[in-house]
Amino acid sequence: MPRSARVKAESGFYHVVAKGSGGQNLFEGPADYQAFLGFLSQACEKHGVAVIAFCLMTNHVHLLVEDPDGNLSQMMQSLMTSYAQRFNSTGGHIGHVFQQRFKSQPVEDDAYLL
Repeated sequence: MPRSARVKAESGFYHVVAKGSGGQNLFEGPADYQAFLGFLSQACEKHGVAVIAFCLMTNHVHLLVEDPDGNLSQMMQSLMTSYAQRFNSTGGHIGHVFQQRFKSQPVEDDAYLL
């Protein structure tokens, strides 16, 4: 069964969630958080996406982003691939780092944003 298409936000704002595979930790120390933020900055700049807010939890991340040009998937692919390669190589891990596709929910009103 094919995947359903992502819902496009009329506002251009999305709440994005990416989880560690099988609930595994995405961050094992301060250097991992810093690396993730560096990759996030690079991916956003490359794809024209703006980060409004973020919350990096031990085993998942929440992002509030503005994506006026429809490049969210490309930005997240770049971010997640770069971070996973670094995480596996520096931490001696193998295999998937992130669980499935990232989730994105359009933010269309203040009630959802809050």
